[in-house]
Amino acid sequence: MKVSRRTVLASMAAAPAMGLAGCQSTSGLATSGQVAAPYVSRSGLYALKPVNDGFAAVLETKDFGVLANDPFASAELKSKLDKHLILHVRPEAPLTRPAIGAAAYALGYPRDGKVMPRNPGAAPVNGAVPRPPRNDYGEFSFIADFGGPAEPVPTVSRKPRYIETLHTDGGAYSINTTIDVPPASPHTFANMQEAYRTLPRHLKQIVERSHALHAGLATTSTPYDELPAFDAAKALRRPMVLEHYNTKAPQLYLPKNPHSLIEGMPEDEGRAVIAELWAHVNTQHNRYMAWSGTNEAMIWDAFGTTHTNPSYRRDKARTTWFFVIPTTRELTQAKIA
Repeated sequence: MKVSRRTVLASMAAAPAMGLAGCQSTSGLATSGQVAAPYVSRSGLYALKPVNDGFAAVLETKDFGVLANDPFASAELKSKLDKHLILHVRPEAPLTRPAIGAAAYALGYPRDGKVMPRNPGAAPVNGAVPRPPRNDYGEFSFIADFGGPAEPVPTVSRKPRYIETLHTDGGAYSINTTIDVPPASPHTFANMQEAYRTLPRHLKQIVERSHALHAGLATTSTPYDELPAFDAAKALRRPMVLEHYNTKAPQLYLPKNPHSLIEGMPEDEGRAVIAELWAHVNTQHNRYMAWSGTNEAMIWDAFGTTHTNPSYRRDKARTTWFFVIPTTRELTQAKIA
């Protein structure tokens, strides 16, 4: 299988730094480290181009549905995802719900469909009433539809939602498919294993022995600066360094709500440390940024990475799908040598 010019060009995209408020710079795009040679699968169904020192890979295939339904190829693909953490899928044939659903099953999505709520519909936009959920997709209704028709251009500015900054999805894997979407911002990912490895010594000493008390997150539409206040009765106690499900490597695990605390630290000090940790994640070298274009899919490790939700032009009709592949594995504190 030949590798197209589009795959080669994709390898040139490196992720820029992003501030705590989610502002992104598009200047200075360059390849991170040496460019790896493309990998052509033994099945001949796809080619893979690692980018950004192997953190992410661009996948080209003639028909993703054929790939996802081939037992050998889909198993091999899972191993590549576990290695690279992000697969940017760029097929020739149109992506379909059965194709994306087959990939979900190969990655462990339960076939009974009971773990995740059926297609929840889109969140409100600028105070508008959300569209009713679509439930006519049969077996693949778990692939939530977040697209919609063109909408009037907003006349008032809105505050950024917390999901527009780096966050974790809380599952095993996530899949976002853009069938026909005019993007307004890129999709950005950070490697939380690398974030831990590159921590300054004083921060590494704190996180290795500490638990964070995570304040609540409300809804995905909640602006970052309006997240709930800390409530000790509802806070979730979590280690700040977790063991990755598959690699067993230690990775950083941070609370998203800025009102969260670090157990045993004065409130102001703990919040300052959490802010410093997020600043490190937001500016680390090993990250991936890309526009998810028409007929493309992003598949990523929802536990080992954090990501932003890219924005889209609301004055254009769009078709985009998203869902999380759940996991039953428990969070385990990493064993530090």
